[in-house]
Amino acid sequence: MERIKEKLAHLQTKVDELTDENDSLKKQIKNLGDEDTKKDMELTSLRHKNEQLETESDKLEEQLKTAKKEAMDGAQAGVTSEGLTKKVQTLEEKLETTEAELKDATAKMRASEVKAEEAERRVHTLEGEKEEWEKKYEEMENKFKEAKKELDDLAASLDGV
Repeated sequence: MERIKEKLAHLQTKVDELTDENDSLKKQIKNLGDEDTKKDMELTSLRHKNEQLETESDKLEEQLKTAKKEAMDGAQAGVTSEGLTKKVQTLEEKLETTEAELKDATAKMRASEVKAEEAERRVHTLEGEKEEWEKKYEEMENKFKEAKKELDDLAASLDGV
């Protein structure tokens, strides 16, 4: 009788441990899901910024072409092209700055994509572990119920004696 009580106590402890671990895994999965959502939002933001920078870069390149053409036309006409040269230089500087920003935003976007993929893999792994722990928990719970039933039956038969 004492051994059965010890076994039941051990099974109950094991069930409690598995329940705690299951809760912990659920929290980890939720946290990773939240992190994944945050990374997705950041990625979307970076993609939008990347598109804006590409558009700005295209506009600046077009302005640069126009300014160079105007400078060439002005030079051919014998007009002083100092103002146009300054404009070309300014546009070239803006283009370089925009291209640097575009490169930085692209690098950040790629890094965020990698982090998001890692988080998705981790979530998938934790979900698998959670399912395994839930199965173990159910098995232990069934064993506990069976042992409790056996104990109750044994107690009932002992009471009858």
